[in-house]
Amino acid sequence: MFPPSPLLPSSLPPPPPKDAQNALTSLQSLLSNSTGSALKARQRKVDNFRRDIDSLGEEVEREKQRLNRGELFTANSNGGGAGGGNQQQQQTDDPFDPFGAKLVSQMATLNDTTNMLNSTQQLVSETEAIGSNVLSTLGNQREQLLNANKNVRETKGVTGQAKVLLRNMGRRAMYNKVSGGGR
Repeated sequence: MFPPSPLLPSSLPPPPPKDAQNALTSLQSLLSNSTGSALKARQRKVDNFRRDIDSLGEEVEREKQRLNRGELFTANSNGGGAGGGNQQQQQTDDPFDPFGAKLVSQMATLNDTTNMLNSTQQLVSETEAIGSNVLSTLGNQREQLLNANKNVRETKGVTGQAKVLLRNMGRRAMYNKVSGGGR
């Protein structure tokens, strides 16, 4: 974590860079469930996040060094009576934000992005589960339709045989009537 600085307001904690690293590690482990183009796309996103985190870490280090240099220079200028007033004016007029509002904002954005990525991955997992269930249901329905089609063909065959039998029975009845055997 960051060492406390007398220039930083004590009410706001420094951003937790380890949370972003831990989230990145979790994302990397989730990639093992992906395959093909989804794996490549997700790997690119994780690599982009890693570069962003590394860049932010470097920026934090630069700002810490800059802050330490600023503390050294202001400590040296406090030696004289006129330097004390100059330091106060320098802190109010200096556009440099000693707390690193930009860094805090970027870390918050990174954490928000990580949270969105996690919820997106959860949504993708749920969607994959639903897709798998739909695929299974469609497979079952296909089998039912094939069986129904087979039953329809069998029924047509039996109906055709019954039609032939009824026709033959009608002919025999007519023959018997005509020949006088049916009295």
